Amino acid sequence: MHLPNEQSLKNLDPSSNMDDAEFNDLTVKFGSFISMSQNKCLNYVAIIAIIMKNSEYKKAYMSLIGSDNIYGLIQKFIQNTPNLYKKIAKKSLFQ
Repeated sequence: MHLPNEQSLKNLDPSSNMDDAEFNDLTVKFGSFISMSQNKCLNYVAIIAIIMKNSEYKKAYMSLIGSDNIYGLIQKFIQNTPNLYKKIAKKSLFQ
């Protein structure tokens, strides 16, 4: 018996694709806002590190995404950004 993996189930559910598209869109836009406010060119790791350290950015980003749990948000962030490696994120986020 072949059990479907998480990715194949995700592809069957159109609402999850919409959620991922919205999440990525909001993340890119909010990351651009942070990049402009810091006057720096930032990558995903730097953006999420700034969000974690600044309570105002964290509150605004979590309200945009509609999440109450920061760790679930980080997990979703890592799942949706394949170029963000857990080792790099752990090293820079949880110093």
